[in-house]
Amino acid sequence: MTHFPYLMIKERMESLLLEVQSLVDFEIVPPDQIHQYVEKICTEADIILWTREVLEGFVAFYCNDPARGAFITMVVVRPESRKKGIAKSLVSAALTAIQSRDFKQCGLRVHKRNLLAANLYRSLGFEDAGEDGEFIKMERIFEPSTPPGSRHD
Repeated sequence: MTHFPYLMIKERMESLLLEVQSLVDFEIVPPDQIHQYVEKICTEADIILWTREVLEGFVAFYCNDPARGAFITMVVVRPESRKKGIAKSLVSAALTAIQSRDFKQCGLRVHKRNLLAANLYRSLGFEDAGEDGEFIKMERIFEPSTPPGSRHD
């Protein structure tokens, strides 16, 4: 297991977001707000990191209000680490954590042009729940007998 000091984790998260942002044709987080965004999720959200020698990816999610449900705010995987199941594992781990806290619902937003991510979320049981500008709103309702990382039918 690789251990990173807290400040190094934040720096690596910022660097990874900037790297991924430079490769897509839509804005994930405004570049001048990445530092503030990482600071916010590091203080207010739960974060699961996927590391080896470097930070391969992370998922950040909020479990602040069971009445409103949980919310996955960010899933990022290093470009050279994609197609290895990392994003699926990160989201599944987040869903397990969310459901273990007795949340009944989890939402997220995905950019309309990010079809690979939208399909990944659908494969994990998320369903389209409307649109919000350039984003698709998706939600996953947890049923009592549904394992966290599996589809519900």
